[in-house]
Amino acid sequence: MQAKEFSDLRKYTWPMANVLGPAMHYDTVLMYKLIRIMRKLVVEMGVDSLNGPPPNSEAEQHYYDIMSSLDACILPSLLYLDNNCSMSEEIWAVLKYFPYHFRYSLYARWKNDSYQLHPNLIRRCGLAQRDIKALMKRVSKENVKQLGRLVGKYSHCAPGLLFDYVSLSYCCWIINYLLFYSTDSLANPDL
Repeated sequence: MQAKEFSDLRKYTWPMANVLGPAMHYDTVLMYKLIRIMRKLVVEMGVDSLNGPPPNSEAEQHYYDIMSSLDACILPSLLYLDNNCSMSEEIWAVLKYFPYHFRYSLYARWKNDSYQLHPNLIRRCGLAQRDIKALMKRVSKENVKQLGRLVGKYSHCAPGLLFDYVSLSYCCWIINYLLFYSTDSLANPDL
């Protein structure tokens, strides 16, 4: 089967991609091709982050099919692709045409729900969290440039996990810092 027109994508390509799910990471060439087709479709529709496709049209159907394929296979597959920032850039080239609320709903589903839908991602998520935690423990003032590159690599394949860990550890540091000085000032009122 070959899709020769954009209308064939609805029949064959998008359902096949959704069935593959995160297993699409085994064939990155196919993943690149699908993402480039998605970008071409979105550009030809003339949509941007402020204006969606015309309602009740074939373009609207493709628009939502692209969103569901991003949600079901492309974004979950990205967690398996360590150190592949070019794939992240290709995905962003498609995502930037979607409105803010659509993008962030895709991010939220990727970070929170895709692990429940695809149990094989649970192990991968655990490994990524372990590596992020070990990496953030090693960061210091002297080696921030060298480890900053590793942080950048993890920000491409698991941005939600990295942001959660960094923000949580930063908040814990702030709370500990404030608690120390507030209890110190309560203990010594003349300071």
